[in-house]
Amino acid sequence: MDTTPDFSFWEQYFIGRQARFTSLPWPDEYRLTPLERAHVAPALRRFQRGESSDGAQLLAQAAALGHPGYLAALRLFIKEEQTHASVLGRFMHRQGMRKAKTDWMDTVFRWLRHRSGLANAINTLLVAETVSMVFYSALERATRSPLLQAICQQILVDEEMHLRFQVYTRRYLLRPATGAGRRLWHRMLSAVLLFGSAGLLRLQHGALFRAAGYDFYDFIAGLWLVRHRLRTLETGSDPVVPPSLLARAAVALY
Repeated sequence: MDTTPDFSFWEQYFIGRQARFTSLPWPDEYRLTPLERAHVAPALRRFQRGESSDGAQLLAQAAALGHPGYLAALRLFIKEEQTHASVLGRFMHRQGMRKAKTDWMDTVFRWLRHRSGLANAINTLLVAETVSMVFYSALERATRSPLLQAICQQILVDEEMHLRFQVYTRRYLLRPATGAGRRLWHRMLSAVLLFGSAGLLRLQHGALFRAAGYDFYDFIAGLWLVRHRLRTLETGSDPVVPPSLLARAAVALY
């Protein structure tokens, strides 16, 4: 297996995708019903806040790694996450929703990223993106807004590639310097963080998941499938798959 890290693919991929949200049905005049609004607004505020990080600490950790190609790709990745925040904020503004100034889950994830090395920061990002994939899949099902559905579908495609980007980073840049015991410890902590944060999300936004038709077992199955995908990527010979093969990311997770 080639272990030479080459992030030129990721730079080209992120650069080539910067205009993808311009083709969404922005003229859509659909207004959320009061029931839809009650289901989606609290969760939208949470995830819009979570996507808005400037990534300063992560960039500093990446700069210390000394791989300019990775740093350039990481900047573009962070810009893509900020684009998600901007698009969600634009939809919220059209629907008359206020943005959240703070959120406890976002604060916890940022605290974990800021107080650990790059390997743990990547693990934390993988957890956040795993939860996000289940959330956006549910959000798409819980609304009849064509615009919000299109936003969710596009973000799901993006998050699939974000998973692959982080797995590629962890495999080719971080794992050679990490012992087997430490990798196992990281994996255990990630599992605890994943199911802990996802469980709290499910409890707080149960109405959204019920509106999407996700019962508790469906919710766990969605998480498990994304987790299984991560393990498949981690053990495969090449985690970089052409984006044309990733349209399935916009479909239901199960």
